[in-house]
Amino acid sequence: MNKLKLISMALCAMALFGFNSCLGSDDDNYRELTAEEKEEQYLMVGGSHMGKVIFPAKNETNPQDQTDTLDCQFYIGKDYDTENMKTVYTLTISKIPIKVIGNYMGYGEQRDQMLTKEDVTLNCDMDFVYIDDATIDAAWLINPYPAEMNLNYNGKDHKVQVYFFVNATNSMGAIGTVTNKDGVKKKQIQMWVTAAAIYADEKQTSWLNSYVQFYFVADVATLD
Repeated sequence: MNKLKLISMALCAMALFGFNSCLGSDDDNYRELTAEEKEEQYLMVGGSHMGKVIFPAKNETNPQDQTDTLDCQFYIGKDYDTENMKTVYTLTISKIPIKVIGNYMGYGEQRDQMLTKEDVTLNCDMDFVYIDDATIDAAWLINPYPAEMNLNYNGKDHKVQVYFFVNATNSMGAIGTVTNKDGVKKKQIQMWVTAAAIYADEKQTSWLNSYVQFYFVADVATLD
């Protein structure tokens, strides 16, 4: 099993703690970013990035090994919303191993079909947010659109959608400085999205037994 040893998961942890403390309605330090500040953060991360997606996977020969990895590419871009007259930021993630969802479904035709699905592209909106943490250069909440596919069960094709948490600490990203075991510092993007539910033919099902999280890591630059 190809297991990615993260240089540091601390960035994710700090971002998570930061959002919990800084996005709360009772936090006097929280404020909305201006359009100029959001653009500054976008310039740090905009464009195409090659990295890794880390996802839950059981290794029968090593119970301590609970993740697997694949190469992936994601693109952070922007568009202009003419109706609301504002810039909107987007995230497109290629090669999400959606079949992993099948490992967290009950037994049946639906699970068997999910386990055969090819990787999918996940389209998302994103929005940069304020975070009071000097170790993090930029942070953003992610609003994934449902991953859509067809599954054949009970003798028919069905439209199936995997829904993800939106605009919450379960789906977010950040860029900051991490240090590897050799003491080399680098700027790194870390993001994660969390599958929350499965819909079939526009109706929510109880197929998903637990949430499923996908992590994304991409180095941006090596620092002196």
